[in-house]
Amino acid sequence: MAVLWIITQEIICKPAAFYWYNGAVHYIVPFCFLLMLAACILRNLRDSRRKTVFFLLSLFFAFMLGGGNLVTALLTVICFFFAAVFLVLLKKKEKLWLVVIPGIVNVAAFLANIFAPGNWLRQDASGEPSNPIVSILRSFYYGFFYIGEWTDETVLLAVFLLIPFMYRIVQQIKFRFPLPGAVAAFSFCLLSSMFTPSDYAVRTVNIGRVQNIIFAMYVLLLMLNVLYLVGWYANNVSGKQPLIEAGSLSKKERICFYCLLAVFLFDIALVSVAEPERFTSALAVRELSDGTAEEFGEAAWNNIQILKEPGTEAVITEVPKKSLLLTSRDDIDQWHYGAKMYFRKDKVTVIKRE
Repeated sequence: MAVLWIITQEIICKPAAFYWYNGAVHYIVPFCFLLMLAACILRNLRDSRRKTVFFLLSLFFAFMLGGGNLVTALLTVICFFFAAVFLVLLKKKEKLWLVVIPGIVNVAAFLANIFAPGNWLRQDASGEPSNPIVSILRSFYYGFFYIGEWTDETVLLAVFLLIPFMYRIVQQIKFRFPLPGAVAAFSFCLLSSMFTPSDYAVRTVNIGRVQNIIFAMYVLLLMLNVLYLVGWYANNVSGKQPLIEAGSLSKKERICFYCLLAVFLFDIALVSVAEPERFTSALAVRELSDGTAEEFGEAAWNNIQILKEPGTEAVITEVPKKSLLLTSRDDIDQWHYGAKMYFRKDKVTVIKRE
């Protein structure tokens, strides 16, 4: 729940995540498919009773991910490759087919996606792609840069709040959590790889819909790495401590937890007032309460009704967007030119608002 809260509240480009159909369906949904794919495969690797059902679901998700946006598609291919390598290293070759077969389906769909004629036409419109080696190297720089950019006080406070509960979780797990540094390095490489497709194709990673799924992956990897580090500490540094009941806190821990929780809630309240665009809920409350969201909705609805009218030309009014950060952004607006094609108009005139 903490991961979901941070992602939904602090997601980088809120319009592309929640309002813009393509940004949500073509980017956020495939990322959700990736998580469901991982869940299906992990369930089967643990000798699931419904192995056939989860295997078929993994084939479906693998196929859908290969044909989705290239950022998530490439990430899925990389994950399949290393999952197969880890199974070999762990000497669990008898379960390798649970990863290899969906992986083959995913790679086939990914190759069909790459070589689709539409992608080449789009690349021609975007210009000459970057050097692939340079893009890979730049991706590591972007990884360092955006980790620093996205690790704010809210994320850190959330991590500290979860550590006591993580400690109790890892005590229930019979695993030594070796090499936390190697796990962190691998996570960093995995995160950095998500910047490569955009940098290669259009020489920039400052694209809201792309940064949304990278940010979601960053939050997920951060929490998993903290959990892994806590597990390593519990098993290798603190020594064998008496097993603590999951969810229970000592008196000293409760005092620290509630003090930290108070700071966390104060931070949320402070940011919501001073910088509401940081949090989705705070921004939604502001734009609903001051009437800008209603004004935007009415203007957009009226324009759609005009565009639906018969004829090859239409005159619409510019939607108010100067104060709207939840529904409008430059990398969305540039695609609005396709609206006239969708409504089969030869000419659409937009009148500026006074």
